[in-house]
Order: sequence, then C-alpha cells, then structure tokens
Amino acid sequence: MEKTIKDGIICVFDILGYKNFLQNNSIYECAENIKNIITKIPEEVENQIAELFNNLIDKTLKEKTEIFLKNNFHHINVSDSILLVFDLSDIMEDRDYFTFYAFMYARFFHEISFKKGFPMRGCIDIGSFYSYNNIFAGNTIVNSFQESENMNISGLIISENAIKIIEEKGGTNSKRFIELWVSKYIIPLKNNVEGYKNLIEWGFNLIKNENTDVKQVVFESFHAHKKEVNLSVMEKINNTEKILRFFIMKYRK
Repeated sequence: MEKTIKDGIICVFDILGYKNFLQNNSIYECAENIKNIITKIPEEVENQIAELFNNLIDKTLKEKTEIFLKNNFHHINVSDSILLVFDLSDIMEDRDYFTFYAFMYARFFHEISFKKGFPMRGCIDIGSFYSYNNIFAGNTIVNSFQESENMNISGLIISENAIKIIEEKGGTNSKRFIELWVSKYIIPLKNNVEGYKNLIEWGFNLIKNENTDVKQVVFESFHAHKKEVNLSVMEKINNTEKILRFFIMKYRK
C-alpha cells in the first residue's frame, strides 16, 4: 500500500556489532537468533507496556491501542537497521496518548534488545515520510538515521526537532515523558567529538541493586552471541557504562 504519512513518529535503530555477529555464528545460529530474539522483541515490548498500563488506562483505550498497533504501526527489520514507524496522520482523539505510547515503545524496545544481547543506538524524530509496502523515504528518516549512526554509545535520543514539536504542540502525557525520561547530556560521537543530545533514560531494569557490576552488564550485552570486543567496541562499552551511571546517579537522587 502506497501512502504519504503526513504526520508520524519514527525511530531508526542500528544494531551494534551485527556484522561480527553474522561472521562468528553459522547461518543456522544467526537465523535462530534473529527469528527467536530480534523479531520477537516487538511482542515483548507490547506485553510489557500493556502490563505497565494495565491499571492506568480503561478498557476502551486498551482496545484503541490494539487497533492502533494493527493499523498505524510498522516494524521494519532490514539487516542491522530497524525502523519503528507510528502513523499519527489521522489520529485526532487520544493523540497525546499515542504519542506518549510511541515514545515508551521505543524506550522499551531499546532496553529489551540490550538485555537480549543486541545493544542498539537509535533516534526518534517527528515529521512526514513516504511509505510503499516496506519501503520508507523522507528527510525525517534520513535525519533519524544520521543522528543514530553518529553516536558512539548504545543509547536512544530524541531529535531537537521532535523536542520542539512536543514543547509547542504536545499534550500533557508527551510533555510529561520529556520531563521524566529525557536528559540533555553531552555524549561521545564519532571522530572523537562530543555533543549535547536529548538522551532517553533507560537501564533501570538491568541494574537491580547498588552491588550490580554495571560494566559487566554492559560488557555481556556487547559480547553476547559470540560477538568480539575490539578497541572500537571497548570504546562504546566504556561510553555506554558512563551514560548508565549518570542515569543511576540521577535516579537515586
């Protein structure tokens, strides 16, 4: 089906170490992991959000969420790139809720994939884009891809454009998400530079108590599924650990 999505939320993820994962596993092992882990992350995300929202939304909104996921959500997996697309073009009623839902979905997706041994980096943006079956194009996608690819950590950010739109037009729930879960923080980028980005906080479900070895948690995710840790990967591990420690410090305050 061909469609121009005039107003939507998109999140582009890049799986870190994917090439190494393919090289170090047989084709059957790769297929097994992709089929039983990566492709099943959306189902796990939806179940966790449903559990979290169980006592927060009524039956009608739960039914609307099921319809929204069926008709207005697309999950595209192409090699090491994953696109989460939320079409809000025709959503007038409960628009703020579905914006909030999309943000939460991307946040859970990143955290669950990390826990499963597939650390990712990603960026959320808001805008228009073109779709034809599983083909997507547009500046919003390009911007999300470039922002994501430039990060030298496993993490999830939200673009300045998206922040501005939420500040100007967002409702209570989407603004609350930004207030509670987004921190403006300087992060390592490629080519040994740094930049302030709108980081979405995550990882609290992975760090169970104060005695948890944060670096080991990060190391195991990057090393999972026979992935190797070279100097370049070690940089991402160290950078990701520092970001997680920042989130923990902020949360415990």
